[in-house]
Amino acid sequence: MSSSRKRSSKTLGAFDHCVGDKCVDLQEVKCFDVFFSERGSVHFTRILLMDGEQNVAQLLAYGSEADILKVRFDELRDSMCTFENLSTRRAKSNFNRGTCIHEYIFGNVSAIGSIERKKEQSAFLPFKHLKMRVNDSVCCTQAIILSKQRPAEKKEDKIIKFICLVGFDGLKAFMIGSEKFEYAIGTKISISGFRVKREGATLNLILDEDSKVEDIGREDPVEHEENIHFFDN
Repeated sequence: MSSSRKRSSKTLGAFDHCVGDKCVDLQEVKCFDVFFSERGSVHFTRILLMDGEQNVAQLLAYGSEADILKVRFDELRDSMCTFENLSTRRAKSNFNRGTCIHEYIFGNVSAIGSIERKKEQSAFLPFKHLKMRVNDSVCCTQAIILSKQRPAEKKEDKIIKFICLVGFDGLKAFMIGSEKFEYAIGTKISISGFRVKREGATLNLILDEDSKVEDIGREDPVEHEENIHFFDN
């Protein structure tokens, strides 16, 4: 498995970000794929690495464009690197370069996406499973784009949004298309049978007819006993 498949940033789009009082020009950024192997699963994401003194990288996963990561390489080759999420100010974590970053953070949801060891085909990445954990941090500011199924009358996937709306009384409300979901904080959500399509700097989750979204239990004890349920807006 190649730990560093670099690509031109022209295929991903260019953007400027401000980190502290410094604005970082990411037009000349290079990106590489990173993997993390755990208990037989291979976890994937892609990082944009900026050359230069700023040592700033951007995590590109599930619309997490707002998550700016600061990266420090101890050595140039096969080194340990430190990633600090400057958006959420979470604790630093050390990972091996080329086999790192298996948790993607956007707003109030942590997600782990695992893929089979396959080559990328066209713009699609062969993800096969996603686990999400609902926590009680700030409300989500990023939307994850989903398609519940591919309409028979259309050639293109139907794209709908999966986004956190509000948090209240220990619950988090989510929207998928016109359907609203409530999850008790600490609930684990399993999403299986989906693909990921890149559009610019965003990775979009595409759900097919065989995809499943289900409650798989709680991470922490919570007062509420509600499971996932649907109701009209």
